[in-house]
Amino acid sequence: LNEYLSAENPWTARLLGFEPFSKERNREFVEQLYDQEIWGERRRQYGEDSAKLKEVILNYESDSRYVISIQESFFLTSGSSFQPYITALMESTLRKFKASSKICELGCGFGRNLLLLGENDAHRHYYGGELAASGVELANSLGLDVRKFDYYNPEDYDIIKSGSSVMTMHSVEQIPDASVIVESLSKVKDKIDKVFHFEPISNPSRTSFIGLLRDRYKELNDYNRNLREVLISRSDIRILSEDFDIYGLNPLNPTSVIVWEFAN
Repeated sequence: LNEYLSAENPWTARLLGFEPFSKERNREFVEQLYDQEIWGERRRQYGEDSAKLKEVILNYESDSRYVISIQESFFLTSGSSFQPYITALMESTLRKFKASSKICELGCGFGRNLLLLGENDAHRHYYGGELAASGVELANSLGLDVRKFDYYNPEDYDIIKSGSSVMTMHSVEQIPDASVIVESLSKVKDKIDKVFHFEPISNPSRTSFIGLLRDRYKELNDYNRNLREVLISRSDIRILSEDFDIYGLNPLNPTSVIVWEFAN
């Protein structure tokens, strides 16, 4: 932890308040960030070479070493060493809670999870929706079933096919207030089996130093902080499981897992 949050890490000064930092994570900001920068850069990098992009994804992208977290312990690892664990976590969670034969990932980016899960599971149909046009374009170039999707547009939830389980991974975090998501999902609840969130979730039991730093990180970035609160507040939702801070590709923004279903 001391090596990770040293003076060389810009987040150390930001978290301690030595360097002013804040974001307003509205729809326009997110679309610009992903369409032009994150997935846009991937599109510029690989162009029409979808075979190369697929090879990079299936080989877990990089052997460069970086810091990850497991709960509150920090480790130095590489993508080829750690990414198989993340895929296995998704697979085992879907299997444990008997996800349906169709999996819809909302906010799926360029389809990385859909590709990795689909490679190991020919019995399910994996498809998704993504806000950034560059992400949709890359996913389609990989032969994936991905359509334009905006969390803020209720009509876009019609992409969910009947009998599907819904999955998200670090995309709800981009929506400061999760109410719009849960309410829109409720409009198509007859199509939905279960919902699987692999997301940074605000954990009410955080009291440790690293836990408080994680809360502050979410606040400064204007990441979602109320998904769990929204789910608990609704009488039509049953939470089946919740596990906090399982792992962190970014140790300040670790992934938790919440599984839920509509009660009626």
